[in-house]
Amino acid sequence: MGNDKLDRDSSTQVLNIQDNTELDFRKDRYILLEIYGRNIGKRRDIEKDGIVVGRAEDCDLPLEDPSSSRRHLRITRQQKDFVVTDLKSTNGTYLNDVRLTEPAVLKNGDRIKVGTTIFKFIWSDDMEADYLDQLYQYTIRDGLTGLYNKKNLLETLDNEFQRCKRYSRQLSLMMMDLDHFKNINDTYGHLVGDRVLVMVAEVLKNYFRTADFIARFGGEEFCVILPETPMSSAHLTAERIRMAVSNIKLDDNGREVTVTISIGIAAFDPAMEKPDDLVALADKLLYKAKENGRNRVES
Repeated sequence: MGNDKLDRDSSTQVLNIQDNTELDFRKDRYILLEIYGRNIGKRRDIEKDGIVVGRAEDCDLPLEDPSSSRRHLRITRQQKDFVVTDLKSTNGTYLNDVRLTEPAVLKNGDRIKVGTTIFKFIWSDDMEADYLDQLYQYTIRDGLTGLYNKKNLLETLDNEFQRCKRYSRQLSLMMMDLDHFKNINDTYGHLVGDRVLVMVAEVLKNYFRTADFIARFGGEEFCVILPETPMSSAHLTAERIRMAVSNIKLDDNGREVTVTISIGIAAFDPAMEKPDDLVALADKLLYKAKENGRNRVES
């Protein structure tokens, strides 16, 4: 992927945060806030030992930016200061639009450019750090269920897919759709439908690992990325979810509302060329589950 591709990407935006150059050494949160790039608004805390930033997976802050070097820069703590050092990166590290030729002390509000990604160094207290994190969560979460949104899921899937291509790792993708959900909305109203979606989301949160990535894909459809997961394990988890969802019982003024779910599971195949191929296969298996009677798992 070339730099011009990143520049045209609609997911790349600019976030403006007011500069504050006055340092308060009593405050103890040091943050890199992504203000331009694919993860706009995402913040990373800098621990006292500092961090290494780059494209390599073992970096403290691994980047998705293909124009960054594998080990691009290092930020270290030196007494009261944080110092940024370029690690002989191919495209250079820029501090406030000036290419670094030697280590430099960071000031509050400084901008650090790594490839096509720009970070702002922020010296903040806990309240401000939590506020920035909340802003970021709004950009990646579904407002109703609290699960990740479709945009964030597709970006994560792209990363996992490329990792599997590069290292021949296992990856499963689970697509789920509530059965006859339109009938629930039409019969009981959209507020009840929303309550059902929230209850299903809670079931999903209880049945997946921290490493798994759960998202609301749209409407009554959900999607889960399962890294390092073979089809057999994914299928077992899907069956447990299917049964747990079928046990949901929601009371609506004395009327019992129930729901079932259909699930399709696809496994990564090295012959696949792009993440869309994995999504398309999982979607095809989901609709096979629908055609074969619903409330079932197909893989």
